[in-house]
Amino acid sequence: MLLEVLIPAAFAAPCASPVQPAALQEHATAAQHAFGSMDGGTFKLSTDALRSELPCAVSSLSPKQAAQVHLTLGLAAFLDGDEAGTVSSFQAAQAADPELELGAWLPETHPVRLDWRFAARLESAPPLQLAPPEPLIVDGRIQEQVVPGQPAVLQQMQAGALEETLLWQGGALPDWAPLADPGLSPEIKRRLVLGAGTLALAGGTSALLLTSASAHSRYTDPDTPYEDLEALERRANLAGGAAIGAAVLTTGVGLTLAGTW
Repeated sequence: MLLEVLIPAAFAAPCASPVQPAALQEHATAAQHAFGSMDGGTFKLSTDALRSELPCAVSSLSPKQAAQVHLTLGLAAFLDGDEAGTVSSFQAAQAADPELELGAWLPETHPVRLDWRFAARLESAPPLQLAPPEPLIVDGRIQEQVVPGQPAVLQQMQAGALEETLLWQGGALPDWAPLADPGLSPEIKRRLVLGAGTLALAGGTSALLLTSASAHSRYTDPDTPYEDLEALERRANLAGGAAIGAAVLTTGVGLTLAGTW
């Protein structure tokens, strides 16, 4: 099962020195060749070095380097019997570097190739939209999305310099890569405002028409006192004119709303 953990630099072993992404690539390559030759000791040493040194990266990884990290950790998950972790890491590797293939270091009959092909056919979940305050590098690319269920190398940038690197494996996101507000899109909000405005104007128009009709009915009533006629006539005319203006405005807002679809 894919562990839902966050591995920030702050909780990793202190970095003795900055690590170049090329050194991480070397650990990944050594681990892969050791996996293919069934050299368990070298594989463990290389993957342990990759995990511990990743938070110490001195610069951003390229997409191909991020893919090598995911591939290697997918192999480690395979040896641990973690089927879900294997497939999700392979998906992340293939997404980061669509041209990546399992090399000649792995025998053609090795069962891990089945997981690699399965990951290539498996559809990923819809991405989560992030709202980082500073540029965010996800698997070697500046972007603001992560895919739930797939690990990702997240790298925080501040003032053009790399601030922090971590391996996200689901679960909580760091403070510098928060989820975006899941609220309604600006277009939907605009439609709601226009729709509410149309309804309000239509209601106002109806009220004005009723007022005008009521005044006119009383004006034409023979029992209405003579001294009230002038006021009733004025009320009927004013309400009727206002109703016509409101109807025109309602039509305009309604047409604007229709134009947003």
